[in-house]
Amino acid sequence: MINFFLSYKTVDSRIPSLLFPIHIKNIHRAMHPNDSGGYDTEGRALNHVLNELFKEFATTFPDRLSRDEFTSMRKSFYKDSSKSGRFASWLEWEFAYMLLKDEDGYIGKENIQGIYDGSIFYYMEKKQKKKYHKD
Repeated sequence: MINFFLSYKTVDSRIPSLLFPIHIKNIHRAMHPNDSGGYDTEGRALNHVLNELFKEFATTFPDRLSRDEFTSMRKSFYKDSSKSGRFASWLEWEFAYMLLKDEDGYIGKENIQGIYDGSIFYYMEKKQKKKYHKD
């Protein structure tokens, strides 16, 4: 679903691709009012935003968020009262939480950083390979 909604906004053409690619260099075009503020207007990840979020919301551990802390952080992004904007924000972050939480239900700062800088895809690939070879 994410690729379906973001692809056209990030491609360099007016013709949509049926492969629904997301062009990271144009990710800033897909920002919405309930965005986390983790990117500047040119699509560069802002590390200081993540650091500030963890200072404010990571009260149990400084380097990871509990489910409740994560939910509080996500809700802090709500700047738009539209249901569609809030739903988009909820969908993005809940999907990330489900994919990245550890066995204790925490999501680490490095995983959220990986969402912003794109390195999370390498992490997920490694995790899936390990899981596949384990079974």
